[in-house]
Amino acid sequence: MRKFMCLLLVAAAASLAVALEKPARSKARKAKLAVTIPSAQRLTPAAEAERNRTKRMGDNLLKPELSLTTEAAATMRAEWKSRWATEQDAMARMEIITEMPQLDDALTIRFLLDLLEHEEDSKVRQQIVLMLGFMRTTHFQMGEVTRVLAQQYRKSQDEEERARTVEVMSNLPHPEAARFIGVAFSGGTNEAEKLRVAAGLFKLAPRIAVEEGVIVEVTEWLRRQSAGASKPEIRLESARVLAAAGQDNKTFLAGLSAKESDAKVKKFLTLASQEFPTH
Repeated sequence: MRKFMCLLLVAAAASLAVALEKPARSKARKAKLAVTIPSAQRLTPAAEAERNRTKRMGDNLLKPELSLTTEAAATMRAEWKSRWATEQDAMARMEIITEMPQLDDALTIRFLLDLLEHEEDSKVRQQIVLMLGFMRTTHFQMGEVTRVLAQQYRKSQDEEERARTVEVMSNLPHPEAARFIGVAFSGGTNEAEKLRVAAGLFKLAPRIAVEEGVIVEVTEWLRRQSAGASKPEIRLESARVLAAAGQDNKTFLAGLSAKESDAKVKKFLTLASQEFPTH
């Protein structure tokens, strides 16, 4: 299971790395548009370096945890801190982060939280959040982790970063995660954000006790959106969240199906309201 989670994390970390590299490569790509490129051309040095870095990041995540003395562990963290302090390249900082699950303990979690609070690059912050979601010690530090992530969530203006935080928190079956998701929903500033957070809440609900008032608030909002939102895509996404496993909304969705005018939304409502969907 850990290896499977590692592979998922490698894919997410790689996507962040690629997203970070795109702006830097765009000018160079535009300059080559008029050039015919042979199909068997070797990788450019930049592409080769990117591939090698991504491989190293993946290898880091697949390495087993280290069993070190207190002194040796402190030395390793001091080396990370020293490298981080002088590293100007965001990609290199992201790579350093992937080394840290090898030392999965409370002090490393606190170190990551400190880095998160002071990091200026959104993609690097997302990488830190991914590592926090992956490390086993996070579950035992959830009070501290949730406090910092909630502060960063409120402070961030980056939609992708906020979505990443919700994604990670919705995968942590802990009461603190449920409270975070509830607060994030109440503070949601637009329909897309509220839908994203609602989906995260319903992912958590089967695995951890969620306050009944929060479930009612979210369900009622989703029902209003699925029944009355002016945009069919909002009605559809609201209905999809209501149809999540463990939620008893089939009768409500069936009632909507009879009134829905949009063909795509109506098709989904008809399917979601069946006792045993066949398509």
